[in-house]
Amino acid sequence: MFYLTHPAAVKGCSTLEAGKWMETLNQMLADDAELRAGYEAAHKHYIQTRDEVEEVPEIKDFSAGGMPTRVKCLHAILGHALAAGAGVNPIGDLLIERLVTDKLWDPVTCSCNHGETPTDLTK
Repeated sequence: MFYLTHPAAVKGCSTLEAGKWMETLNQMLADDAELRAGYEAAHKHYIQTRDEVEEVPEIKDFSAGGMPTRVKCLHAILGHALAAGAGVNPIGDLLIERLVTDKLWDPVTCSCNHGETPTDLTK
């Protein structure tokens, strides 16, 4: 449903996955009840949003990215977080923060300029 297609965002997620950052996120889920509750809510939001478009019985209780019990695919989580907006998917929010901090991708900076200077989209 929330398919991530931006090449720089995809690359950033792949870099974090290769660095095994999902293991850290899974440990955070195991240790933090509030984070788990927020991720469960994100899972329900994903399903509700998808069902508003079309209900698919074969995937009725499934969302994406490992939700609600584990972090499996950063690409799916980022796609959901970007579409849903800040505060809906706490793992997605952490992912965006990490991508920006590590200078892998920033949702407010255009990285489509093919090597030219990035453009700040907040201006």
